Amino acid sequence: MSQIALSFSPFSSARFRDRMSNLMHCLGLALQVRSERQRLSGLDNRELEDVGLSRAAATAESSRAFWDLPSERSLAG
Repeated sequence: MSQIALSFSPFSSARFRDRMSNLMHCLGLALQVRSERQRLSGLDNRELEDVGLSRAAATAESSRAFWDLPSERSLAG
C-alpha cells in the first residue's frame, strides 16, 4: 500500500486570515480614498480655496486611480 505524504502548506489558517484581513483593510482604505476624491472633485472654487487647493490640484488628485493611495495613508506609511 502506498503511503501518502502530508505536504506542508505555506498558507496556514492564521497566515491566511492575516492576509485576508490585510487585503480587506487595503480595499476598504482604497474605497474610502476614492470617496474622498469624488467629494473633492465636487467642491467649488471657494471651498477649494478654504482648504488651500487649486482647481488643477483638485482635478489631478480626484483623477488618480482608487488603488493609488497617498503614501501617508498606506499600511507602510
